[in-house]
Amino acid sequence: MVHTFMRMVSPPYRRKEVLRIFRRIVGPIGVQPGCLRCFCFSDLEDDNAFLFLSEWRTKVDLANHVKTHEFLELLAAMDLSVQTPVMEFKTITETAGLELLDQLSI
Repeated sequence: MVHTFMRMVSPPYRRKEVLRIFRRIVGPIGVQPGCLRCFCFSDLEDDNAFLFLSEWRTKVDLANHVKTHEFLELLAAMDLSVQTPVMEFKTITETAGLELLDQLSI
């Protein structure tokens, strides 16, 4: 499983434009083959800061995604950032739920 994280800060006067991009792509990305989840979040302390997340079943699914128009739109939104945007790809080999807390004796 691969998680993608993109963080950016839009200029205040382009916030609505960035939101339009995210609203336009989150649904289509979420139904692409291999996409398990796709979300966009706004920072609680900075309305212009966004975190765009997606989760992919395999690296092949992610590789297919990065060839799509929606991924190009995500890159275009990143270009609007007033700070250096961050994009990370994390390969997940194990996932646990609340049962992990029992195992950790918390």
